[in-house]
Amino acid sequence: MKLNEPPYDTEDDNNTDSEGGNNSEVETVLDLVQRKCHPNLKVLHVVGFKGCHADVDLILYISDYATNLDTIICDPSLCDYEPPEPGQIEESRNRASKLVKILPPTIRVQVI
Repeated sequence: MKLNEPPYDTEDDNNTDSEGGNNSEVETVLDLVQRKCHPNLKVLHVVGFKGCHADVDLILYISDYATNLDTIICDPSLCDYEPPEPGQIEESRNRASKLVKILPPTIRVQVI
């Protein structure tokens, strides 16, 4: 597939399934999903975890596609240039511990 090219062939309407639908589009979407899988990712270390929606969404996305993910390490330590607000690190740790409830039970969550 080239850049700026749709992920499926828009001109080939001859490839239809038994119900008259375009089968090539379905196969291509499945191929795209399979290419997104990351079977070699076993440990995810998130540095600067605050527990905001973006952090949680990223972790959920990765957990969906990393088929052999074993451990997620949430490290709420912040960058050197940004001093933490009082109680911010403890609040981030509390939010990280709640990930256990929404992630598959096969994934361990470690909070630093």
